[in-house]
Amino acid sequence: MNTQRPVALVCAVAALLASCGGGGDGGAPAAPTIALTAPAAFASGLAGTLALAATATAASTAAPVARVEFEVDGIAAGSDTLAPYEASVDTTLHASGQHVVRARAVDALGQASAWSSATVQFGGSRQLPAGFTKNESHVTGLAGATAFVQTPDGRWLIAEQGGAVRVVKNGLLLLAPFVQLTVDASGERGLIGIALDPNFAVNHHVYLHHTTPVAAPVGGIHNRIVRVTANGDAASAGSEVTVFELPALSSATNHNGGALHFGADGKLNVGVGDNANGARAQDLADPFGKLLRLNADGSIPADNPFVGRPGAHPAVWASGLRNPFTFAVQPGSGRLHINDVGQDTWEEVNLGAAGANYGWPASEGPDNVGAGVTAPLFAYKHSAAVPSGSGPGGFVSGFSIAGKGDIRTAGDAARKAVQFLQDASEASREPCRIEELLVSAKCGESDTTTGLASNPTVGWVFDALDACGATMIFGETAELTGAEHIVADRCRDGDVRRAFLSRFEAYMADIERHKVGNMLESNPTRGNMAGGISTIEEKALGALTKIGRRSRIAGVVDTAERPLGSGLWFMDSSGAGAEMLTACAAAGAVVHLFTTGQGNVVGNPLMPVIKLTANPAVAEAMPEHIDLDVSGLLRRRMNLDEAGASLYKLLLRVCAGRLTATEALGHREIAMTRLFRTA
Repeated sequence: MNTQRPVALVCAVAALLASCGGGGDGGAPAAPTIALTAPAAFASGLAGTLALAATATAASTAAPVARVEFEVDGIAAGSDTLAPYEASVDTTLHASGQHVVRARAVDALGQASAWSSATVQFGGSRQLPAGFTKNESHVTGLAGATAFVQTPDGRWLIAEQGGAVRVVKNGLLLLAPFVQLTVDASGERGLIGIALDPNFAVNHHVYLHHTTPVAAPVGGIHNRIVRVTANGDAASAGSEVTVFELPALSSATNHNGGALHFGADGKLNVGVGDNANGARAQDLADPFGKLLRLNADGSIPADNPFVGRPGAHPAVWASGLRNPFTFAVQPGSGRLHINDVGQDTWEEVNLGAAGANYGWPASEGPDNVGAGVTAPLFAYKHSAAVPSGSGPGGFVSGFSIAGKGDIRTAGDAARKAVQFLQDASEASREPCRIEELLVSAKCGESDTTTGLASNPTVGWVFDALDACGATMIFGETAELTGAEHIVADRCRDGDVRRAFLSRFEAYMADIERHKVGNMLESNPTRGNMAGGISTIEEKALGALTKIGRRSRIAGVVDTAERPLGSGLWFMDSSGAGAEMLTACAAAGAVVHLFTTGQGNVVGNPLMPVIKLTANPAVAEAMPEHIDLDVSGLLRRRMNLDEAGASLYKLLLRVCAGRLTATEALGHREIAMTRLFRTA
């Protein structure tokens, strides 16, 4: 089956979406183009004076190339205003080993091309770049140092795993500790984090993250955050205050995380490991495997991303981490760079984002980064590539509006999207098994024929896919109203049933909180009623026929979240056509089955959308929009097995490369909720 089309489109649209964030009329002239011609990529043993060269081409005669800039490892290495564009680098001033050389062109209007780069290796035996010295005995006498901070007056406070905070003053390690905590220091436990209050110069508060052997109040050895008050080179006696208690640890002594840092917003960020149980990183009710965000007093900020979500721990700011032992806050921008310790293959640095899921344990480094997972900003592999630098990893392509503006950023992202699409177009088709498919379904512009014929046809296919071990998604939470008990009865077990009912009840609470009038004013829609549907209960019963007769609901996911296994999954999602399609594509669906009673025409740029109808009038009036006409079911010209088999065969043909009607007609709609969830 063909996976080329979805891959190419996902890459292209992802780059475009990454650039969104404001207006722009799209009328800016194109930027110049550039190609680094020397040194060659992956060249090794480079020594002496290294020649750099590039070719640059202006996008128009109105904006000629003004200069070409060269860099080594992000540091300026020269520029040239005339072709041929050249510069040179003295390799003896750089440490031996791997370096990145790059060049970009800037035109007379100030527009810059994308960077053209080459990874190379400098020879020699130099260990440090020019201007750097190494002093391995600057401070001696420490035992198991884990973290440190610098006070405004220049002292260093250094945390030791055994529970002591040591003071380095005027370059000397003081004999007396700043404070000594009682800790469990087995394995990776102990005193594992330290941070200064942003207002330390006034309040003298120091925050410490440590493993306490005291079971109370959580019933076992656990990690705790406390605050002490500095009084000169020691903490004031009796000043220790508990700020936050984490749950009891398992018998595993590793993966505690530990780092503490205040963000630019004045909130305390806490790195917490998965306690050697990767599944905990994906459980939003569990603070393990997460980055937490707290107020300075340990209370929960009201704007944390999961505050108010049923079953979620309100302190969670980001999830899917293995062991965020360290992270850093970038001065000026306030960006968080989270260093997550890898397992067998990758190490990664993640860019902090509220609500982000970094994928662990299903994803490590760039591997298995699917819909709903935030890829690392930087990753490197444990094993060396041959030639050096040629392997996967490195920085992910990303774009920021800050400092560049909407129009220029959108242009850069669009050019990168074109490159992604061109690169992906070279991918060859590879066979895949049915169980590898993720197929989603919804109905739009429904009428009586939808619930009687076209939705049951989709249900037949869902049952067939389920028997093959594939993954299926259905959703449209609002349109299950009145039939939610049927969905609950189809859930595989009590946990899934409770998860579904929790999502449904939360939606109904939103309706009650925000509604202007009666729900009947919007659902069923006027179009639904014109098509013969009189109540929301009728609409819900018809909608449910598309999940089949035999499959059980294996799990529940949020909007755009990827299912964690095979089988039938419920997505808490909107019933609006373009919005539901966008959510399913983001969750990883490769094909969507879309039933329509009265002729909904929306498509999606990320996945093919198969349109089927059982309304003979629509099939006759809009044949160019319909991939499969199953109106023969209502005319008794075919049975459900025949209709289902026809759709199943069409699904396989689309997976193998056949264009759907929406693709052929260019329907590529995208819609995302921004302020309030939609019905």
